[in-house]
Amino acid sequence: MNNTTEKPPGKTRAQLAKGLGKSAFAFRGYNATNLGRTPELLRHPKYGQIVEKYLQRASDICTDVMKFPVDLIQRVRLEKEATLKEYHESIAIIVAVELAQLEILETFFEISLTDANMMYGFSLGELTALSAGGVLTLDDALKIPLMMSRDAAELADDVTLCVLFSRSGKFIPRKNVHRLCTEINAEGNGVIGVSTFLAPNSMLLIGQKDTVQRLKERKGEITTERISVRLNDDKWPPLHTPIVWQRNITDRAQFLMHTIEGGFTAPTTPLFSMATGDFSYDGDNTRDVVAQWIDKPQMLWEAIDATLARGVETVIHIGPQPNIIPATFGRLAANVALVTKERLPMHTLSRIVQYGWLSAVLPKRTNLLRAPRIVHVTLEDCCWNRTSNEQGIDQPEIARTMNGPDNPYTNEFTRLLAIESPIICGAMYPCSNPELVAAASEAGGIGIVQPISLTYVYGYDYRAGLRYIRSLTGKPIGVNMLVEGSSSTYRKRLEEWMDISLEEDVRFFVTALGNPRWVVDKASQVGGIVFHDATNATHAKKALDNGVNGFICVNNRAGGHAGDLSPQVLYDEISPLGMPTICAGGVGDRHAFHEALKIGYLGVQMGTRFIASKEAAAHDDYKNAIITAKAADIVLTERISGVPVSVINTPYIKRLGLKAGWLARQLLKGRRTKHWMRAFYAIVSGLKLKKANLRGSGYKDFFQAGKSVETIDDVASVADIMNELRDGHGNS
Repeated sequence: MNNTTEKPPGKTRAQLAKGLGKSAFAFRGYNATNLGRTPELLRHPKYGQIVEKYLQRASDICTDVMKFPVDLIQRVRLEKEATLKEYHESIAIIVAVELAQLEILETFFEISLTDANMMYGFSLGELTALSAGGVLTLDDALKIPLMMSRDAAELADDVTLCVLFSRSGKFIPRKNVHRLCTEINAEGNGVIGVSTFLAPNSMLLIGQKDTVQRLKERKGEITTERISVRLNDDKWPPLHTPIVWQRNITDRAQFLMHTIEGGFTAPTTPLFSMATGDFSYDGDNTRDVVAQWIDKPQMLWEAIDATLARGVETVIHIGPQPNIIPATFGRLAANVALVTKERLPMHTLSRIVQYGWLSAVLPKRTNLLRAPRIVHVTLEDCCWNRTSNEQGIDQPEIARTMNGPDNPYTNEFTRLLAIESPIICGAMYPCSNPELVAAASEAGGIGIVQPISLTYVYGYDYRAGLRYIRSLTGKPIGVNMLVEGSSSTYRKRLEEWMDISLEEDVRFFVTALGNPRWVVDKASQVGGIVFHDATNATHAKKALDNGVNGFICVNNRAGGHAGDLSPQVLYDEISPLGMPTICAGGVGDRHAFHEALKIGYLGVQMGTRFIASKEAAAHDDYKNAIITAKAADIVLTERISGVPVSVINTPYIKRLGLKAGWLARQLLKGRRTKHWMRAFYAIVSGLKLKKANLRGSGYKDFFQAGKSVETIDDVASVADIMNELRDGHGNS
């Protein structure tokens, strides 16, 4: 069998055009970052002319309204994101780029918005949709938010955005939330209000001063169910909340609406308004609906429900780096997959309990079951690429669903991550070189970046390293976050890596050795997924309480930091928590892979097998040590990190010994000194492992590995390893 994996059918340009009657166009709104891939489109030999035309027109409108020069083309060329003080420029760029993308789609792909089933826009995106649908001119669509932009940006200085959600999965009564917000506002020290309804069990709120903290303290008044409040660090203009009343933004916008020329025709494509939660625009009421758009919460959940109810099969996401709409669809699809998965009755029951709001809704709204099968097309990523032909037309597939009915390995985990095979190439210090990570993803699984390996061992700037991996594969990758809190300096660096990862569109994270809460908080804001390493049910329960989406179950056959329990016992302990589980440890061949799936795991995480691959940068001595070792040669040593680590029992390890010294053991027991000791071990062992990985036994044979060495007898390509796991065939 060759090195390419068979892929389920996607959608060609012709198929997408033919299926427009069952497609929805979704326009994005304002976000913390708003350029996306617009600089690339501006440089494109064909598309660039259209993008420049709209940016220039928007610059002129912005200059006229704001009364000072604005050059959006230059900003895009410099790839410089606008600040909050430059909120007006973000508004103009978003609307201009969305309209430019539509014209590119029609000009080069012969796909027209007018043939679509429906359209909608989140926040600012609704105004773009009005312009695209022929209701408002570009001038009128931009003037409304631009006239209010300075006041909205100033109001953002003193507000906090938060997510209110039910961890138990039950409904959050909207009426009760509104009442609590009203009571807090009545106290007279700041205003808080809902800005977006994300789902029956989650919503976004924006509050001034300490109103969010007061809401958090009184959240028990909303419902007896367990609900949580997560804060967002960015500053957001408080549109769609009563905060805008303080600057009379609603009244001023209504007055301005009476001075525009347009607004007297119905949209050419049915437009669902997130301000009213219905298809409200009829050609006579544009001004009334837009007035509600300014200070009423966005009904995103109603828009998604309507999309599924109308039989939509494809959602085409318009704008630079769409975020909240695809992320919300993704969470719904994952929840549906978890609830409807036909597994052991206990697991099915636990998942229904976990997602109670969904199980309550499904009998009445069976259309929601279609969520996992919706195809999502992000125009700036999928409808063209930098390798397109001279006409600017990307002839291959526009969009692809990785989890087609012909893929026997499709399950909720593969759907959750949009991958073909439930196989993770685990993060390994120092073995996770960029080429290995990319190869695992390209072969249909998912490779996990180990940040210290990427930067310290292989010498990349972190962002540059991620982009290098992206240049090798266009498929999803993940990032490992070791959240052990022994160093404030390391924590700061970790947070920087996390922020960069999110900016570079990483959406899957594997946490270990500490509390994952802050990682979950950051990832969840953009629809990210967090799995946590767990060696027993106690650790798993703590991680679940802190919001993780699943578990990497590290058993007693794993390399690196191994657990104490067998794969079966560990599964029996953790699976009742009702979350996805991945088997980590002892998987090196097809038999072990399928045994893990038979136990009930949704997938596997492998490390040792991938070290013995052609793409791995590990020294040949390391690879040969894995090939020649047996399971009995794997021992646990405390001399690397202060906790047991699985390594090959080489002569060097035998001389060094397996136990930490007396003083080290005492320091590792202390509440404070254990962090210092672990930091010391990390520095010393990190240097040793790096040198052993790159220099081989000429330095010191210090080789981490798991008991899967028993089944590894060759060095193969990652693609062949994947193929052998899936169907028993390789071509090494």
